[in-house]
Amino acid sequence: MKSYLPLILLIFVFGCSSQPIPDWTYASSGQLESFKENFMEGKDQIAQLHFNKALAEIKKSGNLEVIGRAYLTRCAFQIATLEDMDDADFLKVDAIEPDRANGNFWRLLKGAPSEVDAAALPEQYGEVAKILKGEKGDLAKNIASIDDSVSRLVACGIVVKMHREDEEVLKTAVATASRQGWRKPLLAYMERLQKFYADHAQMEKAENMRQRLELIR
Repeated sequence: MKSYLPLILLIFVFGCSSQPIPDWTYASSGQLESFKENFMEGKDQIAQLHFNKALAEIKKSGNLEVIGRAYLTRCAFQIATLEDMDDADFLKVDAIEPDRANGNFWRLLKGAPSEVDAAALPEQYGEVAKILKGEKGDLAKNIASIDDSVSRLVACGIVVKMHREDEEVLKTAVATASRQGWRKPLLAYMERLQKFYADHAQMEKAENMRQRLELIR
């Protein structure tokens, strides 16, 4: 299993199947992609409409594991953009039909790596989770090595949630959002980087970031 994120959501359900892929999976995948683009651009109302349409397609399957995974996808994007995670819908599903992989990823998203089985996570988060649990390793370097841009931002968001960020982690997040043209995370991480500089008495860097934010806004 690779990721909980929209572009490869179907791998979880059909990655090892030779059966024809049902129509609802194509429809939900397209809606989740539209959700991603609008969410990252800060068009929250439009993003929610696409998420609702994706969820309606997924519910046709009656598969609570996949429905839970859809809610986790939304949670992951909230973490990636430094928003508070709204996991109420996921928890309702999990209370009825717990899924080990879903619960494991949820615990990582909420910033509880000590409760996570790193080996059971989507592979791009494994090393980051191990470091957050106390193993030796370069956190910033491991995050920067994550290939998928959304997953990289999710990892950055988890680190920020745990108050474990440093300058390099935040600069990686800014560079990732900038490269993709994703306005919401770009502004969120630039603001966080400005605060980081101010908190560490690097006032020249903090003022430079403030001016950059002013120009972008």
